[in-house]
Amino acid sequence: MQIRTANETDFSALVALDEYAQTSLARINEIRAAIERGMCWCALIAGEVVGYRIDSSNFFHRPFLELVTVKWAARGTGVASALIAHFREQHGAPVFSSCNASNAPAQRMLVAAGFRICGYIEGLDDGDPEVIYRA
Repeated sequence: MQIRTANETDFSALVALDEYAQTSLARINEIRAAIERGMCWCALIAGEVVGYRIDSSNFFHRPFLELVTVKWAARGTGVASALIAHFREQHGAPVFSSCNASNAPAQRMLVAAGFRICGYIEGLDDGDPEVIYRA
């Protein structure tokens, strides 16, 4: 597996593998902006883009893993783990991420990658607090 900075030529593949982007102009714009900022990383297997992540440093000036998305057919193959490990290698510690309390798959993924709960934010999504993780 290869992980590299995403570029404009990857844009269509990133949108195509992201189910949410199929119905969300906001997600499409988020992907494009992350590519332009150099904060989007893609995972390739045999030259095919199978996943991506978006980073930021806007969480109190700390490295923050904003999003990890893996192509449906490649889930469970270690792509997300590799993207997260790459993020942690780049930034050291501490690093942060978050997900909704209702998002059990993301919670399992973060815990498996060595993240631990360090807080909650109420009020972003009604009745579904944002769980903050630190590694």
